[in-house]
Amino acid sequence: MVSKGSSKLNVSRPIFMLSVAFVALVAFVIINLVVVFIDAARDRQNLDHASELRALSYRLTGLSRDATNGDEAAFSELRSVVGQMDSSWDQLRDSGGELPTDSLTAFESSFAGIQTQAGEIIEGQETIIFLHDVVSTLNDRLPQLQDQHTQVVDTLLDGRAPADQVAVAQAQSWRAERVGRNVDKMLAGGADAEAAADQFNRDANLFGRVLEGMKNGDIALGISRVTDSRARESLEQISTQFEFVSNSVQEIFDATPALFRARQASDRILDQSPALLESINGLSEAISALPANRTLSN
Repeated sequence: MVSKGSSKLNVSRPIFMLSVAFVALVAFVIINLVVVFIDAARDRQNLDHASELRALSYRLTGLSRDATNGDEAAFSELRSVVGQMDSSWDQLRDSGGELPTDSLTAFESSFAGIQTQAGEIIEGQETIIFLHDVVSTLNDRLPQLQDQHTQVVDTLLDGRAPADQVAVAQAQSWRAERVGRNVDKMLAGGADAEAAADQFNRDANLFGRVLEGMKNGDIALGISRVTDSRARESLEQISTQFEFVSNSVQEIFDATPALFRARQASDRILDQSPALLESINGLSEAISALPANRTLSN
């Protein structure tokens, strides 16, 4: 005959086991819900980082172009954008080990190239702004220079000056125009930018020498001194207007390699941007695919 105590023990044991199993199930569900919520929050944050990287990459391309075009504010903005991208990338990379290595490597490789090119542009800030200021000033003064040369030519013709003096004055007007044109080519970059820099250097130096020769005479250049008072007055005005260039010819010429490098860097950023955007899209897709590939915690 089974005792009452033994009967109660036999009944309570399954109940206890069921209770333990139920508690374990509840704990399992709660733990997995917490993990799911944490993972979902991290995924959302990582997607936000990827979206920010995408938006910043578009800004970076535009700012690199604006900076090489002489926009001073674009340099500080470009520096800020590169810093923000670097920060977002650090947070994305350090968020956990779930992201596929190939997606991370693809972005890291593309971004490293972009960073290098942006750094080249930022490094040339002082030179680029200086050259653009020179061009702006020269373009403003070029019409006045040509007007003054026209006055010199007219005055010399009216005064029946020697033909060689008239020819020299006319050549100076053309030379000043060519100086301005070649500086524009230097800023624009392109295949003929280096040749334009060499031509600028020769023309600007020769312009200054010829101008001094017209004022004081130059036997080596075969230039006789202009004696007409009105023509000399115009020559003095030309000297004043061209002084900012004549005093900086070597500095302008020496600065052009930095500008060429910045132009090339801007072109490379434009060329590399599609690969950067593709790598960002790859990161976004990899992040979005994470929930489907996760297993429940045991």
